[in-house]
Amino acid sequence: ANSEGTSPVHCAAVVGNIPTLRLLKGWGVPMDVNNCFGRTPAYYTAEKGHTECSQFLNSAKSGVRK
Repeated sequence: ANSEGTSPVHCAAVVGNIPTLRLLKGWGVPMDVNNCFGRTPAYYTAEKGHTECSQFLNSAKSGVRK
């Protein structure tokens, strides 16, 4: 994460990069971390309209494998 708490998961979520999200999840990286603004990666997928990424993050949070 950088000084604002933006993690690689946040970066992948902003651009809708599901392969990277899957890779990070496979490495055990938390999918629901907050940055210093209190925003999770799911916030950014919703804001940017990345529906498929939103679904992936929701399933990752619930433990469902996608």
